[in-house]
Amino acid sequence: MNKSKGVVLLLVCLAAYIQAQDYWTLPRCRRCHRVTSFEQCENYVVCDRNEACFVDELITESGIAVFEAGCRAIEVCKASGKKRKRGDLVACSKCCDGDDYCNDRLCGLKKESNLTLCNSCDGRDGRPQPPQYPEDCAYLRQCAPTEACFASTYMYDATSLRHYSTCRSKKICDNLMKYIFETYQTKALGKRNAGTICAVCCGDEQCNKYACETTKKRIRYLNLQERFNHTTLTEIPWSAT
Repeated sequence: MNKSKGVVLLLVCLAAYIQAQDYWTLPRCRRCHRVTSFEQCENYVVCDRNEACFVDELITESGIAVFEAGCRAIEVCKASGKKRKRGDLVACSKCCDGDDYCNDRLCGLKKESNLTLCNSCDGRDGRPQPPQYPEDCAYLRQCAPTEACFASTYMYDATSLRHYSTCRSKKICDNLMKYIFETYQTKALGKRNAGTICAVCCGDEQCNKYACETTKKRIRYLNLQERFNHTTLTEIPWSAT
């Protein structure tokens, strides 16, 4: 009986592991409904295996161009140009797959500014509350020119964590990152106490979408490779020479 329970538990754990691995191989697409600009497209969604990212540019009866984006069945992607409900005309309908957020650049839906997009699940101004798992934060926000992406992990209760993400002042981030580089050392979390157990800033697009410790280790690695810009908090691309 105990052996049977052990086998069942093993199978459940194996299934959960496979599901988690599968999750990260699924396409992620920007998602929005009837917006007029890229900046209003604040969410993204994880698609199924039989889906691709899409963007529709629609012309309303009043002549206004609006965009819809998200996941669409690959079979449906093969058909385009059909009239939509409410009398909208389809000016453009395209699908893509491969890279995450590949629909960022379809049908004229593109970023108009140089402001950094960051994951933002901070529970403020109607944004989602910090989730238990960082991949469950599907809300994006453009930071101000004086801000960078920020991520932290804190104890929610005795047995679970919460992953907080937002935009934060570059002045605060500069001080935080200076402290991290002066004191950083890889070690286990050990006994968990209440409060924040990790905090980090970064300047690349959506660089705060991973767990805080993962982001911190990545930045530490880039720094050792002399590929981290301490002024912009961004990754320095490999040199062609």
